Amino acid sequence: MSKLSKRFLDLVFGSHDGLTALDIPYSAEKSIYEAIVSTAGASLLNTQVAGEVLGGHRLVNLINGELFYASSDSSSNIGKLYGMTTQAAELGTSCSVLICGDWTEFSWNWDVTKKLYLGTNGVIVQDPPSSGFILNIGLPITSISVSLRIESPIILLS
Repeated sequence: MSKLSKRFLDLVFGSHDGLTALDIPYSAEKSIYEAIVSTAGASLLNTQVAGEVLGGHRLVNLINGELFYASSDSSSNIGKLYGMTTQAAELGTSCSVLICGDWTEFSWNWDVTKKLYLGTNGVIVQDPPSSGFILNIGLPITSISVSLRIESPIILLS
């Protein structure tokens, strides 16, 4: 296995030699693999433990091996977005997370002319926040499908 492949597995599935790649806010290697997944048309999913009660299709951070809602109004969340929950989860239970790729949810009704952003408390919004930071997380493909592609955050001045 190449060093890059091992690093990718570490990034997705945990740590190696005490270093957790997921603690790195935004790594070039993660970008490369997101591009590969994007090009291949695949989705990257992972399972982690819920650090709080989580709703489905909400944006989360991975902190010390547990999932918590991400929020655009908290500077401590900058560069830490892990992905989108694909299901609801109780505290301490496993939760599937879409890291990047496409997802369909029949209850959604997205405006396909607008981008998707991190809002507060893990909610996906289509209007960028006016305070905190802006994080484009992807685009709607259809009114019920999204393409999750987490970009670099833009910090807003107070």
